[in-house]
Amino acid sequence: MKLSHFRKTGLFIFILSIHFISIEARADGRQKIDKVTLQNGDVITCEIKQLEYGLLKAKTDDAGTLEIKWNKVTRISSTYIFEVEMQDGTVYFGKFGQVDSDQKVSIVSGPTVKVVDMLQIVAIAQIENRFWSRLDGSVSLGLNLAQANDLLQWNSNFNTTYRSRSYFSTISYSGNYTTQSEQDATQRQDANLVFTKNLPQKWLAYGYFGANNNTEQGLKLRLSLGMGPGIQLIQSNQNVLGAVAGLVASREWSLDEEGIRDNMLEGLLVMRFSRFKYDSPKSNITTQMNFYPGLSPWGRYRAELNL
Repeated sequence: MKLSHFRKTGLFIFILSIHFISIEARADGRQKIDKVTLQNGDVITCEIKQLEYGLLKAKTDDAGTLEIKWNKVTRISSTYIFEVEMQDGTVYFGKFGQVDSDQKVSIVSGPTVKVVDMLQIVAIAQIENRFWSRLDGSVSLGLNLAQANDLLQWNSNFNTTYRSRSYFSTISYSGNYTTQSEQDATQRQDANLVFTKNLPQKWLAYGYFGANNNTEQGLKLRLSLGMGPGIQLIQSNQNVLGAVAGLVASREWSLDEEGIRDNMLEGLLVMRFSRFKYDSPKSNITTQMNFYPGLSPWGRYRAELNL
């Protein structure tokens, strides 16, 4: 594709975004027979998808997927199994039974029934029985063309997650390719696999594998493997603060010095904070800092910040 094709318009932007709740399109999916009761007395018949960041997502036949403020819900019921995470880090698995009191949830697991305060619940996730049903992800593609400086920029992003009773994993990829008149072409690619396993009392085991390249930094390829323990320091329906500390082993190939390979051992420090509020004024802020202090060789460090 040549830029001259777009010089009459000067600027061309193309963006494609696809979201797939489940990779497997199946006719025998969950029936929409869950019940969500609101403060005003309305009862919504739906499929409860998840609770995250203070919003309950519920899929309906006629109104699509609804996002309901968790503090506006008084009761829920379902015959399907969910993972329920409490503010103190306790995790339950079970169905949502009927209760006689508002702001209470009955979690039924076989003969065991646990009644908890609804506002102490910070996360709800479906637990599916089959592998393909546990996948959730998205794909987005973007193309920017501008006549003024003969700019061509291509962006691509892919993300998929897998959840089971004991662990949660994410595979992600992001790429950026840019050409511009009188400048060298640049490209940046990041591919990551992140694995977390829930442990008691808000603790978790964290594993990470990454592959990166960045021509602006002279980096042909970096492969990294890291692991360590993590903890949720704060977890509520308004704030989440988590931390991970561990070690990362890396190998780098440089663009500037062909054939040079650097092996490194680095520390791994991760801090992630989210703040979300859906009443006026609405706010939703997430920031994550990854810091890699060099251990071998000593003295080098790198950092990544996303806001």
